[in-house]
Amino acid sequence: MNALRAPFRLAAIALAALALAVGAPGAQAIVVGGFPNVKPYAVVVREEGKPDRITGGLVVELFDEVARRTGLEFAYSFPPRKRMDLEIAEGRLDIVGMANPAWLAAPESMDWSPEVFGERMVFVSKAEFPRTIKGLAELGGLRVGMNTGYTYPEFGGALPFTRDDAATVPRNIERLSAGWIDVVYGGEFDVKSHLGSDASRYRIHPWSPASSTYQWAVAKRLGERGALVLRTIEAMVKDGTVARILAKYR
Repeated sequence: MNALRAPFRLAAIALAALALAVGAPGAQAIVVGGFPNVKPYAVVVREEGKPDRITGGLVVELFDEVARRTGLEFAYSFPPRKRMDLEIAEGRLDIVGMANPAWLAAPESMDWSPEVFGERMVFVSKAEFPRTIKGLAELGGLRVGMNTGYTYPEFGGALPFTRDDAATVPRNIERLSAGWIDVVYGGEFDVKSHLGSDASRYRIHPWSPASSTYQWAVAKRLGERGALVLRTIEAMVKDGTVARILAKYR
């Protein structure tokens, strides 16, 4: 039995040694982003005259755990989605923390993790909204709040509704509350996080036309540091760490 365990102990020792080497003090911080800089994905504290502080959030917790396991240092940057490809190409963004190959102009320039987590896309309306959205037909004639700059391949062809976009789901929920739009379309984690104590004023509808699956996209230029990040997040998926973190936000 001890002979069987020896290779695993050696592999663990080698991985720990590699983490110490690539996470050595003085190494340049790896810049991560590509996910919304709002709850639940990131908790950003903004104070006038001071730099923004990142204090937590679903995706930030994942990176914090990778940092703890590897000794790597991460810094955060949140460019608009339309600028993300340029930021990656010019070396200002190293890891996209909620990515899909279809969303990047040059996915071949990145190394990809397996799926890290998924999220159902849902519709939310005011509680008194007269329709129950069970399919595309119930969206006819409505103004639907979606995220500016996002593409939604689940809605192909001519749409029976009008897109009325805002930058974020919380902004769309504010517009829904004010009566400017009829429903909001967004990720389930995002929507539930921003309904908060007012959740009884709203209704999440049964139809979910799509689910988003999120991977980590790591710039190839990171070399061994990038490979270590990918091995670590994959281990976190397998050992249940990712599921435990997600459970706090459901």
